[in-house]
Amino acid sequence: MRRLRKWLIPKNAIVALHELQGPGMTEFVINTVGHLTKAEIVINNVKYEAMGSSKNQAKAKACEKALRDLAISQMNRVKLQQEAKAANKTVPPTAPPAPTMSETEPDGDSSLHESEMDVDDGGETDDLPMEHLAAFALHKLFSEWENEGFEVPTLKPQKPKLVAQPVETGTVGQPSMPKVTKTVADLPADAATRHPTVLFAYMRPQVAYQDLGSNDDPLNREFTAGISVDGKEFIGRGRSKKLARKAAAIDACKTLFGVEFDSSVLQAFAKTVRNNWKKSTVFASALAYGVSYSNEKYEIKQLMRHYCAEASRYGDVKIGHNQQPPKVLVLLNPAANRKSSEEDFHNYCEPILHLAGFEVDVVKTDSEGHARRYVEELAVLPDALIVGGGDGTLSEAVSGMKRRADGTQCPVGVLPLGRTNTLATKLFAADRAASSDLENVRTMANAAYAVLPNTADEKPPEKPVYAVGALQWGAFRDILALRDKYWYTASLRDYTAFLFNAFDGAHTWNCKAKLTYTEPCPGCSNCYKDMDDQWAVTKKQEQQPRRWWSVFVPRAKTAPKTDYSKIVNEKCSIRHEIEVDPSELVIKTANVEDGSEEVDAKEKSTLNLVVGEQVDSSFGFIGDSWGRVKGRKFFECPATDNISVRTVELLPERIKVEETDPEMYYSIDNEAYEVRPVRITLVPKAVEVFTF
Repeated sequence: MRRLRKWLIPKNAIVALHELQGPGMTEFVINTVGHLTKAEIVINNVKYEAMGSSKNQAKAKACEKALRDLAISQMNRVKLQQEAKAANKTVPPTAPPAPTMSETEPDGDSSLHESEMDVDDGGETDDLPMEHLAAFALHKLFSEWENEGFEVPTLKPQKPKLVAQPVETGTVGQPSMPKVTKTVADLPADAATRHPTVLFAYMRPQVAYQDLGSNDDPLNREFTAGISVDGKEFIGRGRSKKLARKAAAIDACKTLFGVEFDSSVLQAFAKTVRNNWKKSTVFASALAYGVSYSNEKYEIKQLMRHYCAEASRYGDVKIGHNQQPPKVLVLLNPAANRKSSEEDFHNYCEPILHLAGFEVDVVKTDSEGHARRYVEELAVLPDALIVGGGDGTLSEAVSGMKRRADGTQCPVGVLPLGRTNTLATKLFAADRAASSDLENVRTMANAAYAVLPNTADEKPPEKPVYAVGALQWGAFRDILALRDKYWYTASLRDYTAFLFNAFDGAHTWNCKAKLTYTEPCPGCSNCYKDMDDQWAVTKKQEQQPRRWWSVFVPRAKTAPKTDYSKIVNEKCSIRHEIEVDPSELVIKTANVEDGSEEVDAKEKSTLNLVVGEQVDSSFGFIGDSWGRVKGRKFFECPATDNISVRTVELLPERIKVEETDPEMYYSIDNEAYEVRPVRITLVPKAVEVFTF
């Protein structure tokens, strides 16, 4: 009766199916479909699905479908077995002889046992114990009563006392002994790899978990669950009730059964991926896309930071109080590139223009031909016109500029914000812009950055350097510049410098260069074409107002000026080119020539180009250098060629480009200048100097 009372306790479909399937029952798959919950479970290779307003309701419906199919299939199987047995059973023509006492059992119940055995063979089997269906049927009945408004009390079964009663041998209908508690010997072979709660339910199926609440911290909530089994208490804690029960089950299995669960993260991860390969595939794909997307966004951010830092260098240049910043007009087509051009402009082009110091005026086109009409009717063109759009917008802007009545023009910038950007692809090498967002942003940033040098980077032309002595280049100049390094040798420092450095190959022993020069000219229309401007300035100075008494003072007679515009010298514009490779190169004026020599006026109006020898002996170089230092003849080098010129262009073969390249210098009037291409022109009679 106790067992029957226990079987007839109402149980829902989830509990009934779990008791029927045991610990090997597959887990539910829960999905959310809109505001409903969908539960899936596989029983005997058949998937059962159900929808519900909550997770438990969906599970219960799916389990009820599984129980229904199991019961009907089992009843059909029993019916087929009975029909097959009835068809195979034949009736004999004569009754069998009555059994003798020796052939029967002492109590004469052989026929009864035979009939009972027949019923057992064709009746119920152990595949579907009917007590589970009875418990579920009671649960369904009570649920219908509760839905009708009746309150059905919940009855908990009393734990039967485990009193062993002897069973007579051969007695039918006696109650069996209570179930034996499972021990370590009953552990499954794969106990260490099973889920702790599943293993504990297998070893102690009647033990229930107790929820002991949680802490009050909403940010780091921790739940507590407990188990009371075999006279011991086991407590588990976790971020959820499920994890808390798992921790309690791990502690109980370890203490009671000595099970050490496999805590390898890698194996647990591999098992999870293997059991949920579809979800793992979707998650891995989403993770890969997320990583790629985040990496590309980071690279775009770093790229824009670099362009903005470069643009700010132009914007930080100071201007006068009355000077206005350069103005640029942006014609933006917001409908270009599927209406994404405006966002691209504000994110990747406009910051560069503002940081560069431009006064940006943005005009959005609203119809076809708007850009052409706006530019054509614009009163005053800005410093630059920037077109943000595709080929159509650019064509309209250029057409409007060319149709202007006043004929004024301005530079045009192209921002590749449209779907087709033929010109921008050619100008900014935007072939790879469609391959990735990073290359597309790089192209747009390059297009905006290209506007900067046209206005903000307008540097004044480099002012010329005027010299009255000479330009010197070579090893002699390099070593002479080091003489102060040997100050401790006092008056011998000049000689010591050449002694210690004549064998050093780091100096400029090869002054290989290309020289382009013109021959001396006393004056003609080619070399004196700028004299008209000088005469205009002189005439303006002479017309300045004078004092009242100047009318009584006689004016000084000015020397007649030569009109060089009428003098023609065909040799003046002829350029000669030579390539040299000396150890020293000197270009000097007549001001540093030896005073003992008589230099006529014609020679004073020329430059002397001295091409030195190639040094092949360090000792010979030391001797020559000491002689020049002693005689203070620093520009009198041993020469292989001496050419008189009016202008000369010096193009060195090697200059410093990278930071690792060696440093090379000229000396212009004993001042060091970095080696670079230079053009030297003689300016005769440029300065009046007192002498005697």
